Parts: sequence; structure tokens; C-alpha cells
Amino acid sequence: MEEQERQQAEVQPEPELLYHYTDQNGLLGIIEKQEFWATDVRFLNDMEEFEAGLKIAVAMAEQAYSEFGEAGRIPVAYIESELRFSFSERPIFSISFAGPLKRKEALFASIDDPGDRLNMWRGYSWNGPAYSIGLSREGNTTDTEGVDLYLQECSYLKDTKEKYLTEILNGLGDVLNECIGKRIERVGNGTPIDDAVDEARGELRKGFSRILPDLKSQLAACKHEGFWEEREWRITVCPPQNDKRVFYKSGRFGITPRFPIRLRDSDGSLPITRIVVGPSPHITDSIESLNGFLKRNGYSHVQVSASKIPYRNW
Repeated sequence: MEEQERQQAEVQPEPELLYHYTDQNGLLGIIEKQEFWATDVRFLNDMEEFEAGLKIAVAMAEQAYSEFGEAGRIPVAYIESELRFSFSERPIFSISFAGPLKRKEALFASIDDPGDRLNMWRGYSWNGPAYSIGLSREGNTTDTEGVDLYLQECSYLKDTKEKYLTEILNGLGDVLNECIGKRIERVGNGTPIDDAVDEARGELRKGFSRILPDLKSQLAACKHEGFWEEREWRITVCPPQNDKRVFYKSGRFGITPRFPIRLRDSDGSLPITRIVVGPSPHITDSIESLNGFLKRNGYSHVQVSASKIPYRNW
């Protein structure tokens, strides 16, 4: 029964709003600076971040390219080595959002509010009220130049991860087929074997570089099943190597690389629709001060509400 519930949760309809949870300093910074700070995925709270997806990708590649014999070992080794190198030299940065927990179950459907999650309040309300920022998914643009943004739901089940990765790895298989065909053709036309192999490897590298951004973003969305209840969505971005916009902040897991992302609505403002104030002993005052802050910064249209969860940590 539990497995069936998890599979149902993997086929969620895309939610209208996604919620970013943060503390007071985070909310102030987002509104005042008009930007979100994405975090290098290697510094998130999942110790197997990236590794879980990489293992599946390598296993899938080994199976897919086994028919090529010795030649099939080249892309498998290349995928693993290049992905490890790429995540180190050109990291993926991520902003986390909460989506709906369940579908088709009356109890959970009636009480689940992605903007009012107990497990998230526990994580962010250690130093005063926490907040969840509800962002519209419709019509958003970005003024972050030179990078592509990927919005996707995280995957927690092995078969779903494989489904997400299959199309990308199939694309690399097409590149491999083409490289092998050209190598055979070149050898047949008198090109020395070593030269033909070198050219094929160069073409493989170019083909791999084309699918690398999509592959990395999918790997960054592969999570351990133990994090399933978070029902996390992510915006991921892969800035150019040595991008000067990357900055560093102190964090629980060491000095943490961050990257600014400026999401914009059609009017040029942040696409914020709703903010939920987490449990607080002074909830009325917290809501009033937040409304004043939003009005001062041009966000008086944002709906502000209080958490309905009777959680107390004071």
C-alpha cells in the first residue's frame, strides 16, 4: 500500500503555486534584493545528492551500450568521469520549493497546503517566525543573463528516475551510433585506425556537451526516497565556469557557493502571490509587520496568512 501511495505521488499534476521556505533574513533579502539565492547542490541536506542519480545513469548507460561491446565502454566511462568533473568545475545551483503531498486521498487532499508544512516550519523557525513564499508558475521570466533555468519536480522512485534519464541517455546513444558509423567509414576510406578513433572521441565529447546541461539538471532532481515527504520541486541553473556572480556564504556544511537568480513576473516584479507566516507566539504582530514591509517594497497585493498548524517551539 505504501509503495502504491508513493507511485501515485510521483504523477502529481503541476501545482499552481510553489512555495519557498525561508527564515526572516531570507525573506528580507529576497524582497529587498529582488532575487533568490540558489545553492550548490553539493551543500544541500541530502548526503547522496547527485550520487543517487549518477549511479542510476551509469547503470542505465552500461545496459544501453552493452551491445556495442568494447566501444560501449567508452561512453559509460566518459559519462561518469565527465559528470563528476563537471559537477566540481561547473556546479549545479538549486532553489527548493514545496509542492503538494498527495492526490486521490480525501484526508490528505483536504488538509495538505504546500505553503503550510510542519516539517518545513521545524527546519526554519529556530530563530523566530519562518515564512513560505508562494510563487506563481505562470508567465515567469528571468533577467539572469547567460544561463538557462530548469524547473522540475524531484524524483524519489528508481523507476521514475530512470524514466526521466532515459530520453537524455538515448540521445547520447544516437551520438555514439553516429560516431561508430563515421569511424568505420573513415577507416574504410584509408584513415589510420588511431586517427579515426581520436576523431570519434572528439565527436563524442561534442555530443555529450550538448546533452550535459539537461542531464545534470535531471541528476540534480534525483533524490533519496527517504526525502519523499518533502515533495520538492527545484529551479536549477548551471552558470558558466568561473562566473563572477557566484559568491560564498557560511553554511552548515562549510563555506557554501551561492548564485543569484532574479525571477520576474510580466510587470518586472517577483512573481509572489502569497506568503504564509509560520507558527509564532505573536502571529498578529508578525502579519502586520510583514504587510507593512511588503507595502513599502511594492508588494501590497500579496496575500498574507497565518499557519494553521498548532506547532509550538517557544
